[in-house]
Formats: sequence, C-alpha cells, structure tokens
Amino acid sequence: MRFLNIFAVFSLLLTSWVSVAETAKPTLTVGQTLSLPELNDQFDKKQTLLPSTKWLVFSHDMDSSKLVKAAFENKKSDDLLAANVQYYADISAMPSLISRFIAIPKMKKLAYPVIMDKEGNVLNAIPKTDDHVTVLTLNNGNITQVNIVDTSKALKALIKSF
Repeated sequence: MRFLNIFAVFSLLLTSWVSVAETAKPTLTVGQTLSLPELNDQFDKKQTLLPSTKWLVFSHDMDSSKLVKAAFENKKSDDLLAANVQYYADISAMPSLISRFIAIPKMKKLAYPVIMDKEGNVLNAIPKTDDHVTVLTLNNGNITQVNIVDTSKALKALIKSF
C-alpha cells in the first residue's frame, strides 16, 4: 500500500512538472529579433534564415502544411526567394518512419525548399494554432507582425508580393 501512495505522489508531481514545462514555453512576439540555427530542407541542404527574408511562413501540422501547399501552388524556389519568403515546418510530431519514408519523399516533389525542424526544439517559440499557418513579418530579422491565418487565400493576401 505504501508503494502505491509513493507512486501516486510521484505521478502527481511528474504530471505537474510536465504541465508547468508546457505552459512555460517562450513565445516570439513583435519587437523581438528572430535568430534561428541552420536547419536542413527536404533535400538535406543546409538552410539559414536570410537577412532579406520579409515573411517566414510556418506550419506545424498536416492541415497547416496543406494550406501552405495550396498557397504556394506553382511556385518555385526562385519565386519564394524573389518574394523574400522562407517556409519552415515543424515535423517533430510526425513519427520518424512516416516522415522518412512518406512525408519527406513527397516534399521532394515540391519546387521550393521546406526548412524542417525534425526535433521540435528550434521552432517551438513560434506562436501556433492548430490547423493554421503562422506568418512572421520580418525587417532585418526583427519581428514586426505575427499573423495566424486559416486559409490559403489569406496567406496569399498577407504575402503581398505573391
């Protein structure tokens, strides 16, 4: 019986600690400077946040990635570069076998880079809402706007040069 009481207290403490850790995640806001390390794209090519980037488009789940795909339909890497857009995706929630054998091979068919956070520890400060795309508007790496959109039309309208 004593073992069960100790186990119950331990479980409660662990649950409380995890809850605090989840709510304590920092979130990027307007006025902050965005600094990201190198990450690989779907072709395992190292990518960095370019100083010229005006719009960082961020997806974190399947539905948000579909919105980006629809908005970027018929766009090529040069189009994104000319528009000063970079696309980042947090694919950490995806099982590694699925990402390795299904998702990343599908991404390789896209004509633009998808800069990926496979571990979920690099892009976790970017604000996000399920089934929505986050767009950070940048000026020399400084965040001037944070927008969360739920349609590809809204995403295209936000990125004025698209």
